[in-house]
Amino acid sequence: MRALPVHRKANEGAALARSGAVVWASMLVAASLAAGAAAPLAVAQAPSQSSAVVAVSVRTAPPGLVSGTGKRTCVLKRGANCRDVVDAWNLEYHGNLSGVNLVRANLRGANLRGVNLKKATLRGVVLRHANLQHANLAGADLSPATRRGVVAMRFTPRVTPRCAPDCQNADLSYANLSNANLSNANLTGANLTGANLTSANLTNANLTGANLTSANLYLALLNLANLTGANVSNANMRSVLMTVVNLSSANLSNVDLTNALSMGANLVEHDLPDWGDDQHSLLESRPGRH
Repeated sequence: MRALPVHRKANEGAALARSGAVVWASMLVAASLAAGAAAPLAVAQAPSQSSAVVAVSVRTAPPGLVSGTGKRTCVLKRGANCRDVVDAWNLEYHGNLSGVNLVRANLRGANLRGVNLKKATLRGVVLRHANLQHANLAGADLSPATRRGVVAMRFTPRVTPRCAPDCQNADLSYANLSNANLSNANLTGANLTGANLTSANLTNANLTGANLTSANLYLALLNLANLTGANVSNANMRSVLMTVVNLSSANLSNVDLTNALSMGANLVEHDLPDWGDDQHSLLESRPGRH
């Protein structure tokens, strides 16, 4: 039998050593996972006969994050029922929570940046100081909720200010709130810079001191809303409906109010441009301007 060249023997030996190292590393990672150890990245070294180092990337789905304390806990996931949970100043989640039920949940100070809350039920939720930057809340329901223990009859009013959604000082910048129901919401001091509020229902919402710079409010409902001291500069308010809106001390510079319908809005102190009849903006006469 013809002898193999020395360099070929060396190459085949290295290949066998690498193969053995991979098998050994795989067994090590499997044993770690069986023991419940977290192993996002395992670095294994072969036995002494080989100095090869093999990096094994282990990508496992993170375990379900449990939210809440005491008897009221839930595993956060898509469509989960997490009503009435209390997880103030502790929760951090950035995944998919579309369709989740968070009625009356207390998520004060939560870090929910980029979270998907599309079509979530958030009636009566507390989101004070929460971070919801770039979150998707399209079609979410943030309307008032009935109090715990109260059986809602067919014609029982649902407007209960104590249980209204509380988003005071929340960071909702660049969040998608299109078609969201934010009626009666407390958005005092909230950051809604660049937020998408297309067709959102902000009826009777408190937006005192809120930052709505460059927000998209196209077709939004602002009936009875309070925007005292709010910054609405450069916002798109085309075709909004503003009935008895308080805009005292609000910053409306460069706001686009084309086709907006204002009835009884407080616009006395604002020097807004007069659009032509073809655009029909602010159809009702503004108080103090004749």
